[in-house]
Amino acid sequence: MERIISPSMLSADFGNLDRDTRMIDRSAAQWIHIDVMDGVFVPNISFGFPVLKAVTKVSTKVIDTHLMIVEPIRYVEQFAKAGSHYVTFHLEAASDVKQCIDAIHNAGAKAGISIKPATPVSALEPYIDSVDMVLIMSVEPGFGGQSFMPASLDKVRALRKEIEDKGYNCLIEIDGGISAKNAKVVFDALLVETKYGASLKGFRVECEGKTYNGDVVDGKGTIETDVLAGSGKVTLNVSAIDSRDIKATYRFTVTVYEYKTPVLNNISVYRCEENGNAD
Repeated sequence: MERIISPSMLSADFGNLDRDTRMIDRSAAQWIHIDVMDGVFVPNISFGFPVLKAVTKVSTKVIDTHLMIVEPIRYVEQFAKAGSHYVTFHLEAASDVKQCIDAIHNAGAKAGISIKPATPVSALEPYIDSVDMVLIMSVEPGFGGQSFMPASLDKVRALRKEIEDKGYNCLIEIDGGISAKNAKVVFDALLVETKYGASLKGFRVECEGKTYNGDVVDGKGTIETDVLAGSGKVTLNVSAIDSRDIKATYRFTVTVYEYKTPVLNNISVYRCEENGNAD
């Protein structure tokens, strides 16, 4: 499981945009998040192509552009061609969602789709197999500095289950109110799925000198941990037991990043597939 951090330029000092962009470019963050607001879809106006071009001029990071604008089809191609590697638009703002997705892909970028806190995950189902990323808002879009909505984690879990059950190849982004103080909450739920499928009977995780017993439902194990705090690499030893009492141990290495900067404290977090090696 890998954590990808995408600091939001909405938190930058725009009097020193070049300085702050170069600071991110030197950091361990893998992506840069660009929030574009039009004052119509959301009650705020942020920035557009000039800021995006200024960022791409000095940064080598993946540019992750989040459009909070009405009828995004009008601009998705321009944002892709202006240097965005990912262009994400809101389901609620597009009159033709599939057309937006196709336009982003045709422009050479990866397509993301986002939903507000009040929109159910089920609304995404017709499009998950067509997009490269789904962004779950953990605050109401439009303003920085809001408090994280814990209920958004339930939507992330539901979305993750949908993606894994149907075998989609899609990242999950959670955006809003995330800081170094609460980022680990997003990663506290670890999913372990063994080759045994529905015959999985039980498992436990050993990490950092602690042992955690997991719950098993439909062959999948879920566990709550408090070990993914701080920074650096941790190793998880996962012992899985099937219905024949055959045991296998899977060893996962997880890279954990902790961000504390005076300027950029608003981060977005992504989940990637974990790679485990069986003993």
